[in-house]
Amino acid sequence: MQAATHQEIAQAKEVLERNHYVVSTHENGHLIVQDPVRACGPDGRLITCGSKPVAIRNYRDAYRFIDARG
Repeated sequence: MQAATHQEIAQAKEVLERNHYVVSTHENGHLIVQDPVRACGPDGRLITCGSKPVAIRNYRDAYRFIDARG
């Protein structure tokens, strides 16, 4: 797999931020997105109870991440 360009990483970051995800850049160049973790609350509704980091290495990964949670 070919490494993503800086432009592709910037586009992926823009797409993720536009969809209200918290995004940071890892020291090796890929993106880290905070994926909300949800659990069943006491009243039966889903509540956010934290987040887990997910690596996004290119533009296509960003769209897959959003589609899987959309």
